[in-house]
Amino acid sequence: MSAFNELIGTPAFDLGEAAIPPAYSEPKQEPEDIIVGYKPKIDGALEPVYFSENFWDLNLYKPLTARQNYYFNFESFENPQRQEIKELCHLWLNRHATSASSISKCQPSNFKPFYDFARNHGISIKEALSDEKWIADLVHSAVTLTPATLQNLKWKIKLIRRFRLQGIIDWGPF
Repeated sequence: MSAFNELIGTPAFDLGEAAIPPAYSEPKQEPEDIIVGYKPKIDGALEPVYFSENFWDLNLYKPLTARQNYYFNFESFENPQRQEIKELCHLWLNRHATSASSISKCQPSNFKPFYDFARNHGISIKEALSDEKWIADLVHSAVTLTPATLQNLKWKIKLIRRFRLQGIIDWGPF
C-alpha cells in the first residue's frame, strides 16, 4: 500500500481527479520518464515532477494539517550517489510510505548515513548495501549515532533486504 492511497485531507484530494497520484513505475521505464508527483502551477494546472529532477515538490500530497513541507532536494548529494538516493526515495514512496503523512519519512536526509558512508569509502550505495562486509563496516561506523538513529539504520537495511528478496530491486543485501 502506497501513501498515495490515502489522499483524503490533502490538497490533492481537493483537486479531485486532476491530481492522480503517480503509479508505480516498472523497472524497464527510463528514470527520466518516471513521474514522482505533481505540483500545481500558478494557473491551477498540474505540472508533473519527474524522477530526473533534483528537486521534487510533493506538497500536493501532504495533509492539510502538516506544518512540514514535502520538498525533496537532492542538490546536496554528489553523483553517482545522488541517483541512488533518488532510487531509495522513490522506492520508499512507492513501497513503504503507508499514509500521506509518512511521505516526510521518505526525505533524502533520512538516507544520508548511506550516502556519507559510500562517499567516504569511494563506493556506490549499491556496493555498500550489497556486500555483507560493507554492511558490517557501515553499522560499526555508525556507533557514534544515537541508539534510535542506529536502530533506524539497521531497520532500513533489513527493509532493503526484504525488497531485494521480493524482487522489487536488484541490489541490496541477500
